[in-house]
Amino acid sequence: MKRSSRVHLLLMGSTSVALAGCGDDPEPMGVFTNVAECVESGAYTPEQCSAALEQAKQEHPKIAPKYATKDDCEADFGQGKCETPASGGGRSQGPSSGESSGSFWMPLMMGYLAGNVLGNLKNGFGQPLYQPNVGRPRDNDRRSWGGGYTYSPGSWRTAANTEIAQRTGLGRVDRGTLRSSLPTTTTIARGGFGARAASVGTGGG
Repeated sequence: MKRSSRVHLLLMGSTSVALAGCGDDPEPMGVFTNVAECVESGAYTPEQCSAALEQAKQEHPKIAPKYATKDDCEADFGQGKCETPASGGGRSQGPSSGESSGSFWMPLMMGYLAGNVLGNLKNGFGQPLYQPNVGRPRDNDRRSWGGGYTYSPGSWRTAANTEIAQRTGLGRVDRGTLRSSLPTTTTIARGGFGARAASVGTGGG
């Protein structure tokens, strides 16, 4: 099975989503940043949207990618976009050294995936989604000596680093992707998550 294969998804209005696939039968799903977006899609009830978001929030601290320091996390996800589990889901406030006082750092949950596994979303099925930074050359930027990179949020990815979508909206995804990731406390190095490492080709921040 090839994880790199893509499935082009439904169109809803002007919004389209492209998902990574593994060759399994695709399941309906949606990528949203809040309950209002989910409800406006017309695919889920308000109760389903809320239940999926709550499940994603509960899963987030268990399965989010973990970093030993704030600096390492922000190198992949951007300044102010990382937190510790004790921060309660808000923007984290840590020591100036970037250390986490014995804990670990993880990216903020920027959105969530609402699934429809086997046609049953009665109790909600949600997964947290993350947006690692993507480095783009800025050769035309006169302020950049020798080109360099500018960083902005990239595609939506699961905690397992599977690319789910380029933008929010409705679509389909292979059933295996809808399975929740296992809890993890193993830390990863900066540049080890998402598209940033591939685009820059270095572990530096």
